[in-house]
Amino acid sequence: MLASFLQTASVVIAAISVAIGVTAWRRSALGQKRFELAERVYELFLEARDAFSHIRSPFGYGGEGSTRNKREGETEEETQLLNNAYVAIERYNNKAEVFSKLIPLKHRFSLYFGKETAEPFTELTSIINEIFLASRQLSRSWRDQGRSPMSPEEFEKHLERMHRAEGVFWEGAEDPDLLKQRIDAMVAKIERTCESVINPRRNIRTVAAGAFAEGRSFLSFRKM
Repeated sequence: MLASFLQTASVVIAAISVAIGVTAWRRSALGQKRFELAERVYELFLEARDAFSHIRSPFGYGGEGSTRNKREGETEEETQLLNNAYVAIERYNNKAEVFSKLIPLKHRFSLYFGKETAEPFTELTSIINEIFLASRQLSRSWRDQGRSPMSPEEFEKHLERMHRAEGVFWEGAEDPDLLKQRIDAMVAKIERTCESVINPRRNIRTVAAGAFAEGRSFLSFRKM
């Protein structure tokens, strides 16, 4: 009887040990994946911030914008104006690799860190779209400036649209630069999320928050 009990107990203990070991391994593997993802996303957001500064730089170089598809019948003056308005898009295309690596990580990041942490990715896409929209707006505004007849009221609205677009298109065109503030806030927000994994501060609050996030991610993976 005792021998049978001890044999059964040893089997149960072994099974529990295996289960604990597997759980610990999964937690360790998940923690490593979260660390690597946080490190990669933070690095790419820093690169994206630098890319935005380059894209919006008011300093130009000869020949910029010339990759634009020229329309038939453009005058030399129109070509120069339209090329100038295309500069931001051309620069974006030269930096597109940074964004093409970062944007697809949104859903994975959300899975590991929670849906609320994906907001900077949404903001990133919004900023890109606003720069493209400003480029298209300026291609019309700069071309029409002094060439299309406007009433005083229409001219005021024209200037308002043009200056608003220039504030998006060029870094420092407005004071304060609202778009740069949004870019900096976006990076700061992703930094706070990633830093809690990359370089956690060892206090009760952050440890508890990290344990909760890790547990939530672990449960999510078990359901998959």
